[in-house]
Amino acid sequence: MPKPRCVLVVESSALSHCYHSALAGVGFEVNAVPDAESALAAFQTELPAMMAVDPLLPKMDASELIRTLRTQPGGGELPVFVLPAAHALLVDVAMQAGATKAIERDARAPRTLTDVAKASCRISAGRLPPKLTDAWVGGALDHVVQFRGALHGIMRDPCDHASWRALLRHAHALAELLTVEGEGALARLATTTEWLAHDLASMPEQLNPSILRTLGQTADFLSSRLATAVPSTGPHQLEGGHVLVVEDDPGAGQLIAAAMQMSGLSAHVVESPSAGLAATAVDRFEMIFLDIGLPEMSGFDLCTRLRGTPGHDTVPIVFVTGMTTFQNRAQSSLSGGNDFVGKPFHPLELGIKAQLWMAKGRLGQTQ
Repeated sequence: MPKPRCVLVVESSALSHCYHSALAGVGFEVNAVPDAESALAAFQTELPAMMAVDPLLPKMDASELIRTLRTQPGGGELPVFVLPAAHALLVDVAMQAGATKAIERDARAPRTLTDVAKASCRISAGRLPPKLTDAWVGGALDHVVQFRGALHGIMRDPCDHASWRALLRHAHALAELLTVEGEGALARLATTTEWLAHDLASMPEQLNPSILRTLGQTADFLSSRLATAVPSTGPHQLEGGHVLVVEDDPGAGQLIAAAMQMSGLSAHVVESPSAGLAATAVDRFEMIFLDIGLPEMSGFDLCTRLRGTPGHDTVPIVFVTGMTTFQNRAQSSLSGGNDFVGKPFHPLELGIKAQLWMAKGRLGQTQ
């Protein structure tokens, strides 16, 4: 017979403590383990009343764990809840393997888990304590370090499956921790990074030097923010931020606009420098993407003009170009640009770049 108040939590990140605290805080007995192998061993020792499993585990996938569990005595009817993930595919695979329910990603995820645990176990329990986590910043910083280490492994060997898996797992853990802690802008950045890491891990051939640079910038920014006394970029979200895109290729402009929409931002796309200057005369943008090879004038010259436009002298400007030689990089900086993205680009890289520079802009860190 299952032990009525026993919950087995399979989670390998610093967030394990958060779920453990939430469940224990309302009277559950929690057995937290870091991987699928430990979960199966614990299941053989004592039958829990329910299980909560992270879809991204270090070795055996959550879907494989669930399928194996369903074949074990007492495992066929065990309630199994899937913890949140940015990429819906990970959750879908776990659900297809026989999970009972998926927990949505938001700041209330630990509370949601306690609610479904009480309902599943048909017991009443105490109220959840208001503070769920303790010293979470240290855990988040450790995941940034591990993320950077995985990135270095990929730079050495782009085909290293273990490094790709580690990159995805630590991006996932960061997104979970920051979401639960209400770090809105940082959580959104980490979530987009998790999406990109998932896509790249599935198709490593998409990796290029521009993406490597962007991922490295992300690790640096998160590390610097988490190392401060107050990590939050503010109570506001980045959602709704207004981006100007000057791109004479309609297809590329549409793709950049779609990338901004995926990141919760709005984009105003124009195809000429004169239209871009006209737009900045009547509207205030938090960030600007510029193509270099534009009609009328180059993107470099337009950037210089924009730097003289009232209200846009310090707005982050990122060049989007296939010309990534050292000379062009130097010229992008000399003309007043902050950064660049190489073509062909991955839409999620543009989303990360926009979130990075808009967050820096709101913090006054655009130099």
